[in-house]
Amino acid sequence: MQSNSQPRRKNNASRKGKRKRINKGSQAPRRQMVVPKPRVQLSECAELFASAVTDPFGQWSGVCVPDTHDLPSFKLRTLIRGTMTVGTLGYGFVTISSQGACNNNVVVRATTSAFAGLVVPTIATTGVNSILNLQFPYTAAAVNAGDVLPRVAVCGARIRYIGSELNRSGQLIAWKAPTSLSMIGKSTDVLLSNQAVQTYPVTRQWHGITYFPTLPDDSAYVGASNDLLIDNNADLGFAVAGAIAGTTYEYEVVWYHEIAQGFTALANVSPSHSDLHGFSIIRNFLEGKYFDIGKPMTKLLMKLIQNYAPTNITQFVNTFAASTARPTPPLDWGL
Repeated sequence: MQSNSQPRRKNNASRKGKRKRINKGSQAPRRQMVVPKPRVQLSECAELFASAVTDPFGQWSGVCVPDTHDLPSFKLRTLIRGTMTVGTLGYGFVTISSQGACNNNVVVRATTSAFAGLVVPTIATTGVNSILNLQFPYTAAAVNAGDVLPRVAVCGARIRYIGSELNRSGQLIAWKAPTSLSMIGKSTDVLLSNQAVQTYPVTRQWHGITYFPTLPDDSAYVGASNDLLIDNNADLGFAVAGAIAGTTYEYEVVWYHEIAQGFTALANVSPSHSDLHGFSIIRNFLEGKYFDIGKPMTKLLMKLIQNYAPTNITQFVNTFAASTARPTPPLDWGL
């Protein structure tokens, strides 16, 4: 008898209509649609503005205010360097017009060793050097007559001790007036009672502050030189208190100007951009806060702007404030 050695075939027909049993939990997870996180994208003008505010001593060009006044303008950067000396009573001051726009009137004043005062000096005080901004291309007369219409996008200032290590002493006070109030005639005690000041130990490291438009009038194109012939224009500066007389500090002041055409034709005019959303974000994060100016602060701000959604402003502000909070300074020998 011949045996049937062929393998038995599966009856596929008998399996029709039957479901394959799958163990519970072994089913592959469904794919979930990933919704891209919205991000803030600044315009070129807003990005330059943010960079200049956080790092004013970087080599930025074409800085403008990304507000509604998007007029074509002549954009330039001017710089003043000088020294300040503590007076006979242990006080020294640097006063600055953050919106100064002329080349023949005073925009910075700094005390000398002959200064014998206790308060921020007026224009008539003895022992004070008066400094002009010779890099600015127009006189006060041309500006005040409306030949050109300037405004300041950003003004930065920084200071450091350059005397001997043996005489390094005192307290450094940096002030800026958020509402453009003048500090003339104020004592250091009054300055310290104001929330618009910041204190630092006296070291050889740079310590800086930045001005940028806060009030509507600050960002207007106006025919006014805003020099220090008027004491009320001194809204930015430094004070040193309790220091050894005759000790010296080095300071630098930089302005980023925008100049719109008045009655005089301008050369090198470039477009400006309006980015109210970006401008508002930058101001919300930076107004009322002190931070160490420089490239690390610019990178931090840009990173936070890119990583946070526009609807998450509160979290952004809190994170930025925590990131820029100054820890208790370590023992610093200033070397």
